[in-house]
Amino acid sequence: MIRAKGWKVTQGQIHISNIAEFVITSGGAKNTSARTSAWNDPISHIFTTTFASVPAATLFFSSGGQIRLSGDRVGGSATAQNTSYAGLLSSIGSISFADAGTTRTGIAGSDTVVGYTSLTGSYQTIFSATSTTAQYTTDQYLVEALITGAVITFKVTMIDALDNLIDEAVDGTLTSYIDERRYYTTPSPTYATIGELELPTPPATVVTAWQLGSGLFWNGTSWEKSGWGGPGGLIPLGTWHIGARPATMTIDYTILSSNDLGTLFEVRESQFGPTLGATGAIDNPPGSYQVVIPLTFTANDIGYLLVGNYGYYDGLTLDLITIQ
Repeated sequence: MIRAKGWKVTQGQIHISNIAEFVITSGGAKNTSARTSAWNDPISHIFTTTFASVPAATLFFSSGGQIRLSGDRVGGSATAQNTSYAGLLSSIGSISFADAGTTRTGIAGSDTVVGYTSLTGSYQTIFSATSTTAQYTTDQYLVEALITGAVITFKVTMIDALDNLIDEAVDGTLTSYIDERRYYTTPSPTYATIGELELPTPPATVVTAWQLGSGLFWNGTSWEKSGWGGPGGLIPLGTWHIGARPATMTIDYTILSSNDLGTLFEVRESQFGPTLGATGAIDNPPGSYQVVIPLTFTANDIGYLLVGNYGYYDGLTLDLITIQ
């Protein structure tokens, strides 16, 4: 009979281990993602752990290896919303994704039986916790995972629910930390971020012969178009997360035909405002032009560009939109 703390039998192998034989990292040594812009929509930190092979992944976990996740929120405004979300993350503690289940060191949320051996090619919830503070009970911290061969993809989603209809946005610095525990003889997997909590500013886009009548927006990966009617209107740009800093939007455009009353550009946070920057009606003959719009705001997100073209329906193209 074998008696040893930490023994485990997996696929015919007996692993005997103790705490001293594990290499444990902390403070997000393996991967991190941070956000400093205010937010109230779900945001996600998505990362992968890539093992040398499927047997290497199996050995990592069957030997007591764990992928550990945690988070915190510091700084920002002194609001009940910020206190609640910081408290949620603190009360979760550290989450340990292991061979046969997922556990946490804190009191928020519940342990699950979804671990490495339960993963499939589709996302499964491995951990979830919600705030217990009145008014903020729909705020959530959610972790999902899937596996493809020797690659595990984790999705950590922070949710400030109700879309700011009741509670405030979360601000300050929000950070997601990834660490690991591994048996000292098993190699560490390779960690890579594929989705950040702070979305990058979309790159400049060149639009060839883009006519009014087709909306343009950034979906987080590429530019897309969606239809809307009229000789002018709101172009949904997706969400451009700029943060609390001065910025300008530069628009290169071409007037194709005479425009009696001119063209107006207005940058908005949402469909109905507030306005973050605008031009007056610009009355120019056919040709190529550039307009620079200073954006005056604090930690707002750009959502829409209003274009008012008071001439012919096909009198304008947008050639390049950049934000600096």
